[in-house]
Amino acid sequence: MVELELMTKKTVPFSSTLLEKAEGLIQTGKIVRIAEDVYYAKSVHDPTRYSMVKKADDLTWTCVCRGFQRRKICSHAIAALMLESAEKARLMGV
Repeated sequence: MVELELMTKKTVPFSSTLLEKAEGLIQTGKIVRIAEDVYYAKSVHDPTRYSMVKKADDLTWTCVCRGFQRRKICSHAIAALMLESAEKARLMGV
């Protein structure tokens, strides 16, 4: 298990499979930022489905997918956090 700090007061454990799926979403361009704190993620399995990931004012992440509703974590939220972190690092020149 891997733990991810979702910019909340707690860490959320998740499997390396979710991390691999998140990396796949990024590498294939299936997740994109559509607003400052909102991401659109295309389904890997069904091209007619998508998920919306949003960072709330309290810096917590949410996703509309069933996986997030069950586990409170999903590959879409992980990918969005990874993209945001990469963007911040790029802007800081890291």
